[in-house]
Amino acid sequence: MDPVLALLIGVLIAALLVGYPLVRRRLRRLAQAKGGELGRRASSRTITTALEAMATSLDLDTDLASANALVQGVASASKKRVSSVPGSNAWSIAVSAGQLIVDLVAHPTGVRLSSRQAPEFGQIMQGTRDWQDLSEQVAAAAAERGIATKATLLDVHVRTAAANGEHVWVRPV
Repeated sequence: MDPVLALLIGVLIAALLVGYPLVRRRLRRLAQAKGGELGRRASSRTITTALEAMATSLDLDTDLASANALVQGVASASKKRVSSVPGSNAWSIAVSAGQLIVDLVAHPTGVRLSSRQAPEFGQIMQGTRDWQDLSEQVAAAAAERGIATKATLLDVHVRTAAANGEHVWVRPV
């Protein structure tokens, strides 16, 4: 074997042994950075979608007692665990991360059903689909009774720390 060729093969092998760990580390860092960026982008879309959905209220053209009866009827027929909060016009929906609280509030054109508080898991608001299901069911029940409804966009929820150290999403009042 030619000594120059053997020297070139030796240098190539040495370069691979030294360079491979460096190249591998660099590629791993690049892949982690790209994965983190994609994760943040997906999380941002999820949070934005959830905030928009939870900020949408349902206005009912009726009085508070009729609205309470309407929500009570939907809650009792629902497969989800929906229960009234004693002593208030609020309803609690059990979701995987805690309790989603929705309430009925009288306003000049009738009654507004809106989400007040939502639990969080993994820095993402939970219960969005449950809220949408409940408001759609209440709107359908209201239409059956001839009660006019309208979706209204309210202020978006704000992430706050709860007393137990966990975070919840609360609609500003």
